Amino acid sequence: MLNLVLETGQRKAFFDMNFFHELVILIIRRLTVYWMENLTWAIRYVENNLTNEISVEDVSKTACSSISNFQCVFNLVTGITIGDYIRNRRLTLAGQELLHKKSKIIDVAMRYQYDKPESF
Repeated sequence: MLNLVLETGQRKAFFDMNFFHELVILIIRRLTVYWMENLTWAIRYVENNLTNEISVEDVSKTACSSISNFQCVFNLVTGITIGDYIRNRRLTLAGQELLHKKSKIIDVAMRYQYDKPESF
C-alpha cells in the first residue's frame, strides 16, 4: 500500500488493495474490448479477401498487432489458428459454390487460392 505523508506528518493511504484490484479489472476490460474490436477488423479483412492471397502479416496489421501476438490472441479467443480459420472458410465457400453454381472444380480451386485441384 502506498502512503502519503501530509504536512502534519500524518500518513494517509494513497490507495488500498480494493482500489488496485478495481484498477486491474478496468484495465483488463479495456484490453479485452480493444482486442475484440481488432479481432473483428481482422476477421472482416479475411472475409473480404478469401478469394485473394492472404498473409498472416497482413491480417495482424489489420488488427494493429505483431504477428506473434495476433496469432496467440486469435487462437486463445477462437480455439483455432488463423491459418485454419482461413482454410475452413475457403473450403466452406468453395463447397457451397460447387453445390449451387455448377462450377468446375478447377475454377473453384483456383478462385479460393488452391494451387491445384489435388490440394483442394
